[in-house]
Amino acid sequence: MREGVGLITSLAALAVLIQAPTAKLVEMPEADSGMIVMQAFVRGIDARTAHDAAVWDVLGHSLLEGTKELTAIQLRQYGGQAGYPPRVQVMPDYLMVQVVVPKNGLDLAGQLVESLILRPRLRDESIAEVVRRRQRVLPDPFYDALITEARDYASVTGDQVRTAHQIIFRPENVSVIVAGEFEVGAGAKELTRRFGKWHVERPLPMGRAVPGVPVRSSRQTAISSYELVAPTLTPATAFSGARILATIALGVGKDSTMFRVLREELALCYIEEGLLWPTRKGWEPRFILLQARPGDVAVLNQMKDALQKDVATWNEETLQRAMTLAKASLRTSVPFSPFWLSPAGPMEKSLVDRSAWRGYLTMAGSGGVDAELLADAVGQVDLETMKEQALKMLDEADGRMISARQ
Repeated sequence: MREGVGLITSLAALAVLIQAPTAKLVEMPEADSGMIVMQAFVRGIDARTAHDAAVWDVLGHSLLEGTKELTAIQLRQYGGQAGYPPRVQVMPDYLMVQVVVPKNGLDLAGQLVESLILRPRLRDESIAEVVRRRQRVLPDPFYDALITEARDYASVTGDQVRTAHQIIFRPENVSVIVAGEFEVGAGAKELTRRFGKWHVERPLPMGRAVPGVPVRSSRQTAISSYELVAPTLTPATAFSGARILATIALGVGKDSTMFRVLREELALCYIEEGLLWPTRKGWEPRFILLQARPGDVAVLNQMKDALQKDVATWNEETLQRAMTLAKASLRTSVPFSPFWLSPAGPMEKSLVDRSAWRGYLTMAGSGGVDAELLADAVGQVDLETMKEQALKMLDEADGRMISARQ
């Protein structure tokens, strides 16, 4: 099968009819916030080729090009009245649609999000323009390092993008949250009015095991990236608190192992960072370093060995530093938080980000765990458990190297 056919066209033929469940709907009232935030999280599906990955990326970036009811200009006009333009954040395996409106605009928020999710226009000419824009994107080196999947935009068509929307945008793949200044129950009523009776009778694609999208062969910049990726975690994962703290101790801030050992002692990198990277199934602990030279796979082994050796030196001061940073990250805004909700950076304590926290965890299956509860949980971890889980994470981690552009 040609790569250009890939997942999007082949899935439509592999289908069974089932009763579609409803979307997940959540309200989060907050008095005196002065605004209303509505966000829809859409779970993607496993892409099989670099072409599929490009189709998904183009679909997400095409949503704001207009809907059946509203032009792109009208979307910006109506959706920007609170000072935040409508936004679509596209991740490799999910996306988030966001609208922020004044406090009396609950109906407007519902109308905009419903139109964007259910009835995007997806015209051939706008899709072609999005493809051109996506091919011209040249991100900064660290953002470039965050996106590891290969994407082939060359043969993306409007029909493929529209088919992807039909396959993926189903109630069972969508979680919608509304947060802000409205009466208790009013948000839920609005979401139910817009999405409660949304059912899709078209066939549901049947999945099958596939290797997944290949890692990119090279960077877009003259920078090589190396990373260790530990198994995905959610708040419900065994030892999740210890693994969160271990992520901080290994890679967050100037007292972390990555900064002290990989950067200062071994001079392996000029940028290094550990973070919890959001996926549709939970956070991936990722430990990334960048070098301004061609790639050398031996660096991965050197990196892993140095991290493992340093864990043995951790003490109570290491634990307390990790706990303090974890709690501060969950309770307020700090510049070195490990919790990411998008490539834009760590989570902050704005209403927009607190809503996104709830919406993201609802999509990932842990919606009832708020940040305060997780902050309490990490405070119960002892030093030996943190060290033990750090070593297990490193032992289980996959290594990735993507060399600099030649």
